[in-house]
Amino acid sequence: MEKRWFTLFKKFEWRYEKGRQIMKGSGNLFKIGSGTVFCCVAAAFALMGLAVELWAQEWAPSWQLPRRDRPANLIEAPITGRGEMPESRFFPPMICGACHTDIFQQWRGSTHAYAWSDPLFQALYQKGRQEAKGEQIEVMDSCVRCHSPVSFTAGEWTTTQPPMPSEASKQNVFCDFCHSIKATAGIGNAPFIVDPGDAAKMDFGTKRGPFKDSPKT
Repeated sequence: MEKRWFTLFKKFEWRYEKGRQIMKGSGNLFKIGSGTVFCCVAAAFALMGLAVELWAQEWAPSWQLPRRDRPANLIEAPITGRGEMPESRFFPPMICGACHTDIFQQWRGSTHAYAWSDPLFQALYQKGRQEAKGEQIEVMDSCVRCHSPVSFTAGEWTTTQPPMPSEASKQNVFCDFCHSIKATAGIGNAPFIVDPGDAAKMDFGTKRGPFKDSPKT
């Protein structure tokens, strides 16, 4: 601690001297012989820099993020658009919960399970719909793509009307949707590319996740 304060004090001295040099360089603008104003301004300059540094040392994280390789599923391809993936392709979460009971219970208590129906989100979303004009209305796509993705990919939602209360939109963000994302087109608002199975044909497809993908069944 003593070493830290000594270092900061030395930096204060440097900033103080730097401030004095700056003010001396502008001496033709200040005709004060005593130099009192110079000292005050120089001290203020140093204190501001010191305050910023103290704040940064208190709040900045001490760790560095590790270098990472380019994500393997990052590709240059069109993202899944509105109406391109029917709701019947996705399995409802109750099907997943029949085997994965613990994870299903975790999901039921998560924000994913209430991503669309959450009252706070709904209040903000509806306010945005009321105030959006022109091109701003198209931006509302980005809200639905994250908070009710299947209602978007199934074409239930348009810029002129909210999603219909289908089973997919009632489930908010659920298991089969997330585990059917095969790639992402970059860093942005839900740039997902989905490749689900076909629930109507009981074809589970390939399920993806942080571990090794499950084989296609």
